[in-house]
Amino acid sequence: MKKAITFGIGLFAVLSLAACGNTSSKSAASSSVKVKKTIKAGHGTEKKASREVSGPLTKVGTYSNDDDLGKVTLMHIYHPTTAIADGKVSLKISSFKVFKVEPKNSKQQSFWNDSWSTTVSDNPYYYVQSTFEISNKTGQDITLEGFKSLVFDGRAYALGQTNDETSGVSVPNGSTIKDQTVTFPIEKSAIDKTDFGIALDEINDSAQENEVVPVMNSVTVNLSN
Repeated sequence: MKKAITFGIGLFAVLSLAACGNTSSKSAASSSVKVKKTIKAGHGTEKKASREVSGPLTKVGTYSNDDDLGKVTLMHIYHPTTAIADGKVSLKISSFKVFKVEPKNSKQQSFWNDSWSTTVSDNPYYYVQSTFEISNKTGQDITLEGFKSLVFDGRAYALGQTNDETSGVSVPNGSTIKDQTVTFPIEKSAIDKTDFGIALDEINDSAQENEVVPVMNSVTVNLSN
């Protein structure tokens, strides 16, 4: 009888220890999973905030290592809804991007010098790229003469201080051309500004002999609307 009781107590103790062991293992496993999730979430957030991509930069915080420029990071991107119309020609900003550029050598540092007719000496430096859609409903083919004025952060950019791809572009009647860009440098203090004043120069017929639309009045677009 005594042996049976002793055996029973021993068996109970073994089972109890096994149960405790299982509970501890579960707790440890549960704790381990939680820690893993926390680390993973933190890593994911950091990665999203600064991530290298190939191709166009479309998300703030992403960057690319460009052979011509160096490290290029997208600081802001806007898609304003305002369309500017004068006569039967309309202009819409499809995107407005603010970039930070960190050149790695002198060649990259001087990449924009010819386009902007200026010497870029800061590192990093900043520039904007505005992409446009232009629609023609004049009844005839037209040729653009580029922008007459561009104003950002209260500074007016003259011809030669920008890289304007719209100059000389032909727009067939009844069509819309996209992905026409203009780029220009800005000061670091202007990277968060959102007022952008624009006006197209006169628009001529396809032979560039007759004026179809006169110089547009400057219109200020709030990029955040």
